[in-house]
Amino acid sequence: MSLTFRRFVRPLVRPLVRSGLSVLVAVSAGALVVPAARAEAAPDAAQAEAEAGAEAEKLFDSIEWQKGPLDADLGTQGTLKVPEGMLFADGDGARAFLRATQNIPSGLEIGMVLRPGSEQQAEYFVIFSFHDEGYIKDDEKDDLDGAALLESLREGMKEANKERQKNHWPQLLSIDWQLPPRYDEASHNLTWATLPRFDNGASVNHTTRILGRRGYVMADLVVDPADHADAAATYAGLLQGFKYREGESYAEYRAGDKVAEYGLTALVVGGVGAAAWKSGLLGKLWKLIVVGVVALGAGLKRLYGALTRRRSAGTPPPLPGPDGRFDPPATT
Repeated sequence: MSLTFRRFVRPLVRPLVRSGLSVLVAVSAGALVVPAARAEAAPDAAQAEAEAGAEAEKLFDSIEWQKGPLDADLGTQGTLKVPEGMLFADGDGARAFLRATQNIPSGLEIGMVLRPGSEQQAEYFVIFSFHDEGYIKDDEKDDLDGAALLESLREGMKEANKERQKNHWPQLLSIDWQLPPRYDEASHNLTWATLPRFDNGASVNHTTRILGRRGYVMADLVVDPADHADAAATYAGLLQGFKYREGESYAEYRAGDKVAEYGLTALVVGGVGAAAWKSGLLGKLWKLIVVGVVALGAGLKRLYGALTRRRSAGTPPPLPGPDGRFDPPATT
């Protein structure tokens, strides 16, 4: 097992496995059952943890990191200026990273940026994905009702918790805006951040939808709540370095292009169609959105807790070598 994996990745994965965040591991290992059954399942739990760690190491070692500063390629849609001190991986690398940290990729990832932590700065990462939904009209830009949207999120909590309980996930106690939805007409960016609270802590889910001609690029910032203010500032600067390719920007819409069936309001609630939003179906559909979105934040709180402990212990953050791998090449 590589030294870098033990220092960097294994501390990320172990708390997720032990917490039972991974549905597959929690169920197969019997991690959330009555005490007698739990004791009996202990060997299976240890084996599941070992197998998960081995798979995470394999996934992490497959990622080819590129060190900033550089102009990174985000597939057919655009490019991103990655600052010095940050690392970039393409869509395949982003999916491998998500799986290594026991998160479920959407399959739409086009890249990611990782900022390794140190004594001076918090660690975080940003996942970029492209959603080919068509041109989204921004005629609701002046009608984003944060209070009404928040009430809809809260109405979905009861149904969301039923699903979370089935999967042995922490219960969602409340949800508030960390940053209410706001639309920048100049950049055509729709941004918001939620602060969900669980029975075992809180997390921040901060996202930006960058509207384009054929859909939108989604940039999801994943960070511990204590580090959100610091991360949000550099995250905003990072997004300024994104640029759609020629012919793909929002301003280059042409008559006859595909137009999305929903607007900005529905984007905030996960892309549910405008018909669902207006007809009251959102309450039924929202549980599917809440379950997925806040579960990521809950697990990453534990993940970053492990990173914080490692940083406090004085372990320096690793950086990739010239070949894009974290481990230096073997010597003979």
